[in-house]
Amino acid sequence: MRIILSLAFIVIVNLSVIAQDKLIVLHSVVGDTIDKREQQEFLLFSDILDQNFTSATIHFENGKYVMYITSASDLKIVDIKEEDVEENSKHVDKLVRYFKSLIEKKDSLDIDLDTASGWPEFQPELLNNAQKRKIAKEARRYFNLNQDAVQLGLSGIDKENYIKVNSKSWLVESLFDILQ
Repeated sequence: MRIILSLAFIVIVNLSVIAQDKLIVLHSVVGDTIDKREQQEFLLFSDILDQNFTSATIHFENGKYVMYITSASDLKIVDIKEEDVEENSKHVDKLVRYFKSLIEKKDSLDIDLDTASGWPEFQPELLNNAQKRKIAKEARRYFNLNQDAVQLGLSGIDKENYIKVNSKSWLVESLFDILQ
């Protein structure tokens, strides 16, 4: 009889210890262990988890939430609020629903990469050849004037003014402004 009572007592004590420490699943996508990739992708507990952590688990112990943070060097135990757990769980849920909606959404931007029929027929050129030549010419002119200013020992505003005064585009712009 004593053996049965001893076994019953041991079972009850073990069940109470198990009931006190419950591993929490934050979200079905994340699971019960938050790894570094999940923390970065879902921005989980960014105020608690640092760059050195490798994994974290959330437990419900003695009526409060506790996070076990494992890093390469040690194990930290941090108390967290129930609101933080719920907020991060909702955050993961929102992101999962958003990305699912993007995947399910079919619109005009859905291009089939295997066939050319999915690509737009007309793709406008951003700059025509004349504009490209003009930009190259202006760049050469600016480079040469900049080199001349350096050789003359000019710097700062004096250098900028030298380049502006000797630049033909500056003269044209100034004349255009005066004529308006």
